[in-house]
Amino acid sequence: PLFLEFGHPRFKTLDKNQPGTPRIFQTHLPCHLFPKDAIRKGCKIIYLARDPKACTISALHFCRSKTRKLYEPTPEDLVDSEWSEELQIFGGWHQHVATWLRFIDGMSSALVLSFEDVCRDSAGAARQLAIFLRQELRDDEVSCLVARNTIQSRRNEAAPEDQKYFRRGALSVHSEWYTQIPEAKRIDVKRLCAQRWQEYGFEELQIPFPLLKQYAPTRSKDIVDHTIRRVVIVGLGFHCRRIYIPRLKVHKVELALVVDLESQRESVQLFLRECGLEAENFAWVPNSAKCSEKLPEVVVTALHEANASGIIISSDPLAHEPYLRWALEKDIDVLVDKPPIIPSSFSLSLANARRIESDFETVLRVAEASASNAMVMSQRRAHPGYRFVHAYLEQFVRQW
Repeated sequence: PLFLEFGHPRFKTLDKNQPGTPRIFQTHLPCHLFPKDAIRKGCKIIYLARDPKACTISALHFCRSKTRKLYEPTPEDLVDSEWSEELQIFGGWHQHVATWLRFIDGMSSALVLSFEDVCRDSAGAARQLAIFLRQELRDDEVSCLVARNTIQSRRNEAAPEDQKYFRRGALSVHSEWYTQIPEAKRIDVKRLCAQRWQEYGFEELQIPFPLLKQYAPTRSKDIVDHTIRRVVIVGLGFHCRRIYIPRLKVHKVELALVVDLESQRESVQLFLRECGLEAENFAWVPNSAKCSEKLPEVVVTALHEANASGIIISSDPLAHEPYLRWALEKDIDVLVDKPPIIPSSFSLSLANARRIESDFETVLRVAEASASNAMVMSQRRAHPGYRFVHAYLEQFVRQW
């Protein structure tokens, strides 16, 4: 690849050897150093951004993989250098993204992509690029393009000395961020993100990819009123009737909405009548959508109208995630039965088993950016045996 900032020697021979041929250049340059002639002469710009935490973890592994080095930074040193605008030669991540997004806003010759979106839907990204570059791609060409650009394919095609550039290509590095970066530095980064979000006016920007929104400052959990006065119940089964309903009655919490399967309509209504409770509204989910990964429209409407301050998720575990995400995104306190997230057929499919970690990390990021309190119900956690094991594991992890 030819990087503009490196002043590659081949630049002198490009016009002579490839007259009129479209060329691809790469750059990390901030937009104020980008050559303006390129815009005037019809250059197309593809701006690719990546989760800054992933960039930091990638840089950490890159530094460790170098065989010839004068100095190997500690995780603390690397975070300081990666997130400091004073030490970053191309400006900090927030400054770079904010200035470029403003620079190319409304520009027909510019396309904005995120690394995460390209990984999630490589075929869609290929078609998007083709349209942007006014090229036509057949389905088989798209498939070939996607296959050629997997992390393993790129690693296999790279020269031995360049293979270190292709590590995992992972969508999420959330677990590595927590294991590799000390807690004090993680707190510093979170505080810095909130500060720069306001400093560079990200709220005013048309953000083309959702990954940026996790870095928006959130309301402090300490100043949010967490008194539950109106609650939504998702799944009014035996466990909910035995554990939750008695406590709701004791504390006189209003039942704003009950969400359950259509097949349970009579049972649910009979139970509420017998225990002297009234629900303001019901949302009945078709049995065919029992474990849908997306909330049915009837449920979304009912949740929106419920005006609840809390939600109890006691449904089939396969249906937990969409309700959990909805509550976190709406800053509504949530209590969810264990397990909070689990994909279907996880014990029969390796891909689905791996989704447990990736889906949990995704929801965890949403939770960290939310002002809601989220708790997973685990009645055994008060048991002395559970506490003993928890204390032992905590000590073991700290030691090793």
